[in-house]
Amino acid sequence: MAWILGFLGNLRAAEMTLGEITASELHVSRNCLLQMVQRDSFLSQYEALRNDRPLPTSSNIVRFQPFCEKSLIRLGGRLQFADLSHTEKHPIHLDGSHHVTHLLIRHTHIQLHHLGVRVVLSYLGHEFWILRARKNIKKFLRTCLPCKIASNARKQDV
Repeated sequence: MAWILGFLGNLRAAEMTLGEITASELHVSRNCLLQMVQRDSFLSQYEALRNDRPLPTSSNIVRFQPFCEKSLIRLGGRLQFADLSHTEKHPIHLDGSHHVTHLLIRHTHIQLHHLGVRVVLSYLGHEFWILRARKNIKKFLRTCLPCKIASNARKQDV
């Protein structure tokens, strides 16, 4: 995504930039991808929050007092008074059934060296509020081949 955004930027710019991807380009591409996920999953809520309109009462996130910050839906709620970082107080809202969210769960699970559901959920919870997160993490862990092999090896040792 960062390469694509860089290419598009080079098409628009008078002067081309070459070289490696910078951290700021990665951050911009990540936010762009998260915006696309939110638009795919929560289009009506996304549009309402972007245009400063109230959410429909049937929305499943209205109770979390969501708001739009830098084109991302973040959740408010009672954590706003806690002694936490801004991203922990106001996590980014994602749908658990979206493909990009599955990739995020997969990446986090591998990054944490194939630890279990609670650790992955805790790690992701610092930055994201994923609908049905526990269910989707469990679903992924059941398909993780290294975890299956390790589980079978533990069962045979007993």
